[in-house]
Amino acid sequence: MTGAIISEGCGNSPKSILVQEVTIAFAKGDSKFIRNSVTDDIRWTVVGDQVVQGKDSFAQALEEMKTIKLWS
Repeated sequence: MTGAIISEGCGNSPKSILVQEVTIAFAKGDSKFIRNSVTDDIRWTVVGDQVVQGKDSFAQALEEMKTIKLWS
């Protein structure tokens, strides 16, 4: 089960809310939500690994990340 501690803000910052929602979706592996939250010209730099450009490449990278075991 995925859990998150979310700060209690004033709820008046749509950007902060989006960042929280995308972070939670990432932790849950909800790539559909994340894909729907980015634009076609996304550029994602995975530090020390690669640069992913475009929504299709981004979606593929997200799916590949689902197979990586992060913790034992």
